[in-house]
Amino acid sequence: SLLVSESALISSSPRLAQLDQASALFSSAIAMVQPLCLVGIQQLLPPLFIAIGKAEGVVAFSEVQMRSFSRYFLFQVLNVFLVTAIAGSIFDTIAIIIENPEAAFEMLGNSLPRLSSFFMTFIIVKSFLGLGVELV
Repeated sequence: SLLVSESALISSSPRLAQLDQASALFSSAIAMVQPLCLVGIQQLLPPLFIAIGKAEGVVAFSEVQMRSFSRYFLFQVLNVFLVTAIAGSIFDTIAIIIENPEAAFEMLGNSLPRLSSFFMTFIIVKSFLGLGVELV
């Protein structure tokens, strides 16, 4: 998910950086790429986890569902919340932490609130797009 983050996309292409500076609408569109990719991955995982449960030889459908749900929950906790929050804030402040390791917790405390827009966008995209796709 860090490969499609807003800062990674802007730094990978000078044209995207120009468009980001020129238009607030385009800047908002770039910010939506990471949550859209994450929701897309989350939509693909439950059928994959169910197939893995069936391949393990589990006979009971409820057991397959339970294993699928627990794997999906672990993915959400580890990838969505921990990796996105910790890695996103560390990559923003890694140079400062290397120069002054004592200030690491203060820097993380200052940079974590900046990720709130990602989580708000993620919840909105998941609510409107992800749940709608599950109905289809």
